[in-house]
Amino acid sequence: MERTAKSKVIKWQKTGGGSFRMGNKKLIKPGQIFSATIEEIPIAFRDVVKPVDGKDVLVTVDAAALIKTAPELKYYVKHVNSGWYNVEDVNGKVMNDKKLRQEAAEGLLKSLQ
Repeated sequence: MERTAKSKVIKWQKTGGGSFRMGNKKLIKPGQIFSATIEEIPIAFRDVVKPVDGKDVLVTVDAAALIKTAPELKYYVKHVNSGWYNVEDVNGKVMNDKKLRQEAAEGLLKSLQ
């Protein structure tokens, strides 16, 4: 059986506004000093806490985990009736307020892409 290294408990102070809940359901308020390991602090809140012990603790934030990429939406021009068009996305949501003529619909399509 291998030994696992336990993280050291450090005193932290919350510097940012608002509150957050740690993994153990403990509510941390602005300005509050609390004890926790680095793993107990959620990744999204590691930028609003600082160590009080006077030690420099490397707080790494995985940028790829924080950035959520939006799916690329595709739009197309759909003929409605007798010379009128709508610009829709792949889900069928109409992007224009009123029906447009073909040139105006194609202009809106170019601006969305």
